Amino acid sequence: MSSLMIETPSTAAPALTPLPGATWRLSVLIPVFNERNTIATILDRVHATPVPKEIVCVDDFSTDGTANVSSSWRRQDESQS
Repeated sequence: MSSLMIETPSTAAPALTPLPGATWRLSVLIPVFNERNTIATILDRVHATPVPKEIVCVDDFSTDGTANVSSSWRRQDESQS
C-alpha cells in the first residue's frame, strides 16, 4: 500500500529568504563519456543560459579526446572573461 502526501499551505515548507548580500549560482554537472563531437555544443548552450553558474564536466575515462575538447573550451571561455 502506498501513501500520497498533498502539501497545503499549512504543511508546505516555508519559503527560504536569502540573506542580505548573499549571492547564488547554479551548479551544472555534466557527466560525459566519449562526447567529443557534442561536448562543445553542450557547453556553449549551458554557458548561454542567463543565470550565474558553475559548469562541472565529469569525464568517465573517455577514449575519444572528450577531455581535450572540454579543456580547450574552458581555456577559450576563460580568455573571453
